[in-house]
Amino acid sequence: MGPVRSVQTDPLVLVSRQKLLSDACELFVHPRILPLEAGAVGFLRDVEGVATQNLSSSDVSFHALREYVPGDDRRSVHWRTTARTGQLMVRQFEETMRAHLLILLSTDNSDYESEEDFELAVSVAGSLGVSALRDDRQVTVCTSTEQLFFPGPIGLLDRLSGVELGDEGRDLRSLAITYGSNPGVSVAAFVTGSTAPATLRAAQLALPPGIFPFAVRCGPTAELARRRVGDLIILDLTSLDDLRPCSQEPRVNRTPAFSLPRVLGACLLLLPGCVAFQSVFGGLRGYLPSLLGVALGALIALVAVRFRWSPALWFAAFLAAYLLVGGPLVIPETTAFGVLPTLATISRLGQLTFQGWYDIITVATPAGDLSGPQAVPFFAGLVFGMATIGVVRLTRAWCCQRCWRWCGLRSALPSVRTAPLLRVGWAWVLGWGSWGGAPLTD
Repeated sequence: MGPVRSVQTDPLVLVSRQKLLSDACELFVHPRILPLEAGAVGFLRDVEGVATQNLSSSDVSFHALREYVPGDDRRSVHWRTTARTGQLMVRQFEETMRAHLLILLSTDNSDYESEEDFELAVSVAGSLGVSALRDDRQVTVCTSTEQLFFPGPIGLLDRLSGVELGDEGRDLRSLAITYGSNPGVSVAAFVTGSTAPATLRAAQLALPPGIFPFAVRCGPTAELARRRVGDLIILDLTSLDDLRPCSQEPRVNRTPAFSLPRVLGACLLLLPGCVAFQSVFGGLRGYLPSLLGVALGALIALVAVRFRWSPALWFAAFLAAYLLVGGPLVIPETTAFGVLPTLATISRLGQLTFQGWYDIITVATPAGDLSGPQAVPFFAGLVFGMATIGVVRLTRAWCCQRCWRWCGLRSALPSVRTAPLLRVGWAWVLGWGSWGGAPLTD
């Protein structure tokens, strides 16, 4: 840019005077960068650095104790061991090195579909390099044609502003062979366009062992993705703003994905228990409370797992369901308008939680004509519905799955081969057996 001149002339432009104010100078247009954390580019957070196999008499990574040799530093003497053994013993250390980032930027025309892809790659290289330099890390940046030398972050951006696409130069594998053996390199980043993953894998295999590799493919037409090819992590970016979330380590979701067959299969396992209450109550008075309790408990468990409720919220939801639904269902005569629970409803339900079990054992069957014992099947269905669906959703439920396999009830498994009618038939056979094994008594 420049030079800058001052020109003075008369109105008729017959005489003019020029004065040179400044010489020509370079104007750098820096690529857009995005600040990143050190951990996002593969650096270790250990302040000691990466330990090597080279032994030293003064460092921070302790290795072992050895006998004193003339010339050793007296400050390395371990006096406690010396007093115990009677010989001078000194501490020996392993040499450590600071994390060193190697950025290999492809400037080959064939690796990019458009100039926008190349501009994005330059921005990615600048973001990685500047973030590492600001964390006092060593950075080496190489293109397909040359190695860029710079004093600091601003110097790196100055050099990147002059990088251009070309048809000449070395490929990424050649760059990895040439610059991967630089002393102290611990992290290598391949920045390119639409290069095939197999090509990137071949370039990564050319690196010396012990170097953490990752690659960034840039292209507005690609989809945001993070994949692993062998030991190489490949990030596909559509824009520079995707670099920060894509470079972070993905969180492990320990909750299994929702599977309708697993949930339905778990509820199916509770069906025989609901059927068994019919022999005590007779008619729908035995089915309805238990089935409603299982359905309500399963619904609470699904919502609680989905929104990650605390144990206190689980208990609060159970208590609310038991009091709000149990009153109209079990003792409607104590509720207001047959729906709203009153203090008498709450007090009576609290008593039936324990007294209802005794009533079922002592009263004559069918107990459906009495008011109160229906709290037992509703309470049991609510508890076991919440517990079973909670276990299925929060864990892999290995023990339950083994039992379901043994019984033929494989509907709760994600991948099943047993016919659905066979699974339903098993459930109804077990339920019918429990119902028929306890006949009604007068």
